[in-house]
Amino acid sequence: DAQVAAATGNAIEALRADVTDEPLGPKVTVQDLLKKTDSSAELMKTLRRAQRVGGARWIDDQTCQVRLELGGDRVADALVQIAEKHADTSPIPADAIRQKLKSWDDRTFVATVTSAATIWTSRPSPAAGRWRKADWPSCPAAAPAAA
Repeated sequence: DAQVAAATGNAIEALRADVTDEPLGPKVTVQDLLKKTDSSAELMKTLRRAQRVGGARWIDDQTCQVRLELGGDRVADALVQIAEKHADTSPIPADAIRQKLKSWDDRTFVATVTSAATIWTSRPSPAAGRWRKADWPSCPAAAPAAA
């Protein structure tokens, strides 16, 4: 189902945001490591392996909720591997990351995201800027571009 897939993708993005904000050292975050080593895609491979807890929970006919969990140890291992693989550009040595993230062995990153279907029940006002040029059948497709 597209809505469950959208919620899952948003949950993975929420996990990414949580992880990248974490400090690795003085004035160095996970985001800094990923940026300097050009390794965001490598971390995303790990985050996509997060386990869904239960199935999608349908709050109503149009709204579902997805919960993902990923052990901190798996995330820490991925970050250490990134620092080892890109030792020449890493802002902090792999051994320092390993030491800093030992506490992640007992940590779990969790993201719970709700996704709602978009329902078009009324037309935008003709005076509403960019909408002025959109014909009614094209409004749903035009919505992301106009936002």
